[in-house]
Amino acid sequence: MYLSKIKYFLESKSFENKIFYLGIFLLPSAPAISSFLILFSLILNNKKYKDSYFKDYWNIPFFFASIFMFISCIVNTFNQNSLYNEIYDINLTWIGLFNWIPYFWCFWAFKNYTQSPLQRKNILILLLIGTIPLFLTGFLQYFFKIHGPFSFIFGLVTWYSRPIENYDGLSGLFNNANYAGTWLNIILPVSLTFAVEKKKNQLYKYFAGTIFISVVLSTLLTYSRNAWFCFIFGLILITGINTLRWLLPLLITISIPVFGSLGIISNQSIINFFRNIVPQFIWDYKFSLIGFESLSQSGRVEIWLAAFQYITERPIWGWGGASFPVLFEIKTNLWKGHTHNLPLELAVSYGIVSTLLIFCAIIWILIKSKKSIIQIETKIISYDNAWWTACFLIFLNQMFDVQYFDIRIGLIFWILLSGLRNLRS
Repeated sequence: MYLSKIKYFLESKSFENKIFYLGIFLLPSAPAISSFLILFSLILNNKKYKDSYFKDYWNIPFFFASIFMFISCIVNTFNQNSLYNEIYDINLTWIGLFNWIPYFWCFWAFKNYTQSPLQRKNILILLLIGTIPLFLTGFLQYFFKIHGPFSFIFGLVTWYSRPIENYDGLSGLFNNANYAGTWLNIILPVSLTFAVEKKKNQLYKYFAGTIFISVVLSTLLTYSRNAWFCFIFGLILITGINTLRWLLPLLITISIPVFGSLGIISNQSIINFFRNIVPQFIWDYKFSLIGFESLSQSGRVEIWLAAFQYITERPIWGWGGASFPVLFEIKTNLWKGHTHNLPLELAVSYGIVSTLLIFCAIIWILIKSKKSIIQIETKIISYDNAWWTACFLIFLNQMFDVQYFDIRIGLIFWILLSGLRNLRS
């Protein structure tokens, strides 16, 4: 049962392992405490093993990316035009480095905690158990209208649980439903693997099934299109292409009333019939024709095109960290917090060279590790497959939105990526 994982944690002889596992368990619910514990465990572990950073060739692209990002900060500090300089705070470009460079070191340091299949499985199970507060706060928020924010330990731990208004979805202890959806995408392959694992204990089976159902229901209730897309894609990745035999007919069955409610067929009787079946939030907002038009009216398409333009203007050094909102506002008089695409966000901020070094390395690790998993495990749903899928789904999420700057998502991404370096063929 899952209690055996907690027992493993308690009986671990290594003090730094206990600290690390506790940090993993607290990551979803108490990220400030969790990040401190994880960092502390990494420092202890590094002093114990004293590995050389430069002996691991996977660190090389991230090291050179750090150099280019640092130079970018220097260049942008002394090279700004007057209008941009009046609005943009140059301190942000230096602060922005903390979203990247510390993780490059952590990527290397995590390897001692993610080397064996048992270590990786324990991390996934602790993440799964640690997500239970998200389910509790989300269901209380959605079904019982019990809202936060709930603050503990003098504000060190905050569970937002905002009131659900208009067409907002379940967010639970996260600040935003899209962030909650991304976290649930991470947990999806873990919960599915946990649910199908052979178990003799009946209580264990019920617990695993309840967790998986909670992930599915919570994901649907986020109303996050990004989370829904990655949910479907994640199911296919973890269970195989044969999943399409039942998933595709199911999606078609669901799509017929949805598209009918959107007015694809210009018959009011048909539209009204389907709108009595389909929840109002779908046809009235999320997937309405107005919603589709918004993709080009200061939506993602216009944002991406603007980002490309800024990149071509300063391709090598970029404009500085968190510069996109300022640039976009100067151009359009509208405020957008980010580019809705992490590689574009990084390229606008620190240039193309840094972006290529970082994301080419990430993609290569994903490819190499997937080949290794396919060679070893071709017919079973394994925790290493769940590990890879969780990492890939975070990466996929960042192509259409940017949740990476939430420390929970950023930290678990680099933990998962570090584990994949141990899987490379």
